[in-house]
Amino acid sequence: MPVNPASLKVAGAPISWGVSEVPGWGHQLPVDRVLADMRALGLTATEFGPVGFLPT
Repeated sequence: MPVNPASLKVAGAPISWGVSEVPGWGHQLPVDRVLADMRALGLTATEFGPVGFLPT
């Protein structure tokens, strides 16, 4: 079954910005920065990232 490229969607993930639940992983960027960067790139969807990263 052929896929229409126009129907594909790209999402981001906080891990792409170094946000991880692993202790000692390193500097964690704040949620506002990560989401602003995602918006600037035109991403309209994301994974949640580690528990508590995105506000509820």
